[in-house]
Amino acid sequence: MPVVSMVCAEGFFLLSLLNQKGIYDHNKLISISEEAVKWGHDLFEYCCFDSQKKE
Repeated sequence: MPVVSMVCAEGFFLLSLLNQKGIYDHNKLISISEEAVKWGHDLFEYCCFDSQKKE
């Protein structure tokens, strides 16, 4: 499921995804829990530094 947007900030995490049909429907996942913020930072680092570009 492609990520449309991701925001990792001090104290919150926001993630927007496309729905199962590949359409952006403006639903968002938002959390202020420490675990979710840590997971969001880990996901951001993976997407920026550890992922491989598709050919």
